[in-house]
Amino acid sequence: MSQSPSYRSTRPWSTPLTIASALVVAISGVIMFFHLGDSLVKGAHEWIGMLFVIAMVLHILQHWPAFRRYFAQRKGVIVISAVLLASTGFVAASALSTSKHPAHLVVDTVLSLPLEKVAVINDITTAQLQQQLDTAGISADNNDTLAALAHQHQRHPFELLALVFDNTAND
Repeated sequence: MSQSPSYRSTRPWSTPLTIASALVVAISGVIMFFHLGDSLVKGAHEWIGMLFVIAMVLHILQHWPAFRRYFAQRKGVIVISAVLLASTGFVAASALSTSKHPAHLVVDTVLSLPLEKVAVINDITTAQLQQQLDTAGISADNNDTLAALAHQHQRHPFELLALVFDNTAND
């Protein structure tokens, strides 16, 4: 096999970049699969995943003749086809699924309740809840929902949930 001209060689940095980003995507993917801290690694998984795509493309370009040979081998085509078919099946099954995880249903329900009902769930008064929100710079009335307040104040809804259900503020 002929060596690529040195001006086209990305090997000194694309291979380590591919290895490192693949490790981060693999580890964060396992963490997300087992729900061990999805919110902690989701951003890294997504952004490093984009870096992995770039590294992978550069790596494929660097090793194009060897990559092309996989499509000429029966085993290579079978493995590649099986992975693509399985991936398509998982995406299709997820897209067709109408059921939500029970935890998502609970969170969605709490986010859509008026603040006076959220206060009851949290075993505090509406005034205490409004004080917690006010301290965080969020003015609200009893009929507001956490979802609406999050949107209005450009905050993540989970940030408001954490703020509201942090009962150490009421101790």
